[in-house]
Amino acid sequence: MATSIAVRPLGEVEYPAWNELVASSPDGSPYSLPSYLDVLCSAAGGRFTVLAAYRADVLVGGVALYLRDGAGGRWAGPRLLLYYHSPA
Repeated sequence: MATSIAVRPLGEVEYPAWNELVASSPDGSPYSLPSYLDVLCSAAGGRFTVLAAYRADVLVGGVALYLRDGAGGRWAGPRLLLYYHSPA
């Protein structure tokens, strides 16, 4: 029987688990780390969130998103010093 995947934003207390997942993933990138995104947001504006994928209670993947507000609402996309959003 397959276990379903649940996706939800991470809270700050869960960042250490995310950092470990990013470091151990062949697809992981420093651009996905909350410490990098926090500095980027402080310097360039915007905000970030990490959408995490859980199988049961185990963190199995996710994506860190840089968010900006625009005329059409909030959107996620690349910017200088953050070239892409990639899964970990």
